[in-house]
Amino acid sequence: MTNTCPSCKQKSDNVSNLALQSHLKTNLNDLKGTFFVCTTQKCQIVYFSTQLKQQFTKNDIHTRFGLKESLNPRPICYCFNHSIQDIETQLKTSKNCDIIEQIKSSMKLSGCNCEIKNPIGKCCLNTIKKIIQKINPDYNTNIKQCCLKKEDS
Repeated sequence: MTNTCPSCKQKSDNVSNLALQSHLKTNLNDLKGTFFVCTTQKCQIVYFSTQLKQQFTKNDIHTRFGLKESLNPRPICYCFNHSIQDIETQLKTSKNCDIIEQIKSSMKLSGCNCEIKNPIGKCCLNTIKKIIQKINPDYNTNIKQCCLKKEDS
């Protein structure tokens, strides 16, 4: 079993069956196996299992997967409706990004459903941190995950 995407050959992270079932158009309740999520933007594969020899593309999911999109909207925080363009706009106009703090504040009030709402099946803050650093490598993104789940840190 390998976590290398069969299309783009990039290393991919495990994704829970709960996340997989939450985003696929088809119902796969009886699916038993390890799946991975490919986040490479130009790759059409979203979920795959080398063990089961199965692949799902952007066309197989009902969620707009922001990391796979080149055109807006490109959602990144599925619990509190933040997008990649929100991050870009904040960094370009004010050289500051308070989206991380907004997410943390919202988390304290209402919690989150990252494992269900986010196509990668976990907290978005590490992904947001990477996006911020890509746009502005000097920006301080010393953050902790909002969900505080061990597997997300």
